[in-house]
Amino acid sequence: MATTFFAPDPWQAISDVARKAGPRYAAIAFLGASAPNLLDRFGRRDVIVVNAGDDAIAAHATSPEALQAFFDRGVRLVSSSNLHAKVLATRTTAVVGSANASRNSQQSSEAVIVTDQRSVLEDVKAFVKKEIRGGKEINELFIKRARKIRDASPHVPRINIPGVTGQPPADTRNLPDPLTELFLEGEEPIEFSDDAKRLERDRRARVRSALGPDSKFGFYAWLYDGKVPYRNGDVLILIRTAGNNRVSVRPPAVVEDVALVPRRKRQYLVTLRYRSEDKTLSRKDVLAELAQAGLPDFELEDDGRKITDTNELAALRGLWRL
Repeated sequence: MATTFFAPDPWQAISDVARKAGPRYAAIAFLGASAPNLLDRFGRRDVIVVNAGDDAIAAHATSPEALQAFFDRGVRLVSSSNLHAKVLATRTTAVVGSANASRNSQQSSEAVIVTDQRSVLEDVKAFVKKEIRGGKEINELFIKRARKIRDASPHVPRINIPGVTGQPPADTRNLPDPLTELFLEGEEPIEFSDDAKRLERDRRARVRSALGPDSKFGFYAWLYDGKVPYRNGDVLILIRTAGNNRVSVRPPAVVEDVALVPRRKRQYLVTLRYRSEDKTLSRKDVLAELAQAGLPDFELEDDGRKITDTNELAALRGLWRL
């Protein structure tokens, strides 16, 4: 029997538990737009009780897009407008703590206990089942109404309650701090299928919703043929080849989402986030500035080269005054 305390950043531990064998029972007060990624194994036979009351939706604490994503997977969703708990139980493990499933929670100071103690596991399941009995089933009509409520209140409250409402101060922290690695990757022109275009609109909307309406970030989508070797949080500089073999260099961007394109074998859409003020540069200008920064022999390769040298990282960041 093991019981472990995780803080102040417990989401890796929570996601690991959520990937254990189900059925899964969760009562998580607020689901942000990133919740389907944080709880990526939830599907049929699983249930989530969430506070999807009108006030929670209007405050942007619970995302209609997250509800839709879970609903499409076959997750049973139940709304309890009084819910403030954050608990999860799988077949063998339980989580009890403070963390909502949201980007805000990921960037807040949270704490949870993970345990395989049978009595706690059964108590969590019993609690979730009790909330189900007193809650309201979430279906397509419920989600449609939730979108209308959210759209009628487009501005996230200016008061930021960590882990619940408002947005963390991410606009000034585009890149991980400290930045210890980034990748140089080629971006070949690939025609977007209709399915890829729809997926791009959906993923872009989710990321924008998670960051908030006042976000000063730009986004773009990159199609990748084959298993994507990058994960959320990785930093890429994409080197683009356009007509007449013109080569340009996109600003450093953070991987926000990786999703398989429907009806395309092994083609993935990668959603990347960058500072809106950062511009794409010409390859010639990049090499010239790097030479002035003391790197005259820098190789601007686009084959997934991993940059870890501190001088090279500083010089590349300096191109965009990051």
